[in-house]
Amino acid sequence: MQKNKHIKIDNWVREIIVDPLSKDELKISNDYLVSKYGKKYPITNGIYNLKLLKNETTDDQKIWKKGQVEY
Repeated sequence: MQKNKHIKIDNWVREIIVDPLSKDELKISNDYLVSKYGKKYPITNGIYNLKLLKNETTDDQKIWKKGQVEY
């Protein structure tokens, strides 16, 4: 089984991967991509998971989730 830290990613891909919320670059740390504000995006089986589902990082997301629950 291949460890995530040994994933081969082309340099041009590393340069364009950014945090979906802040648009800042992400750092690779063990099995995660980490944003400047501390959000962790998992790396699972060599795939970067940048989904924001069920995320409550920003006030907008908290309001959206509350609206979804009430709906």
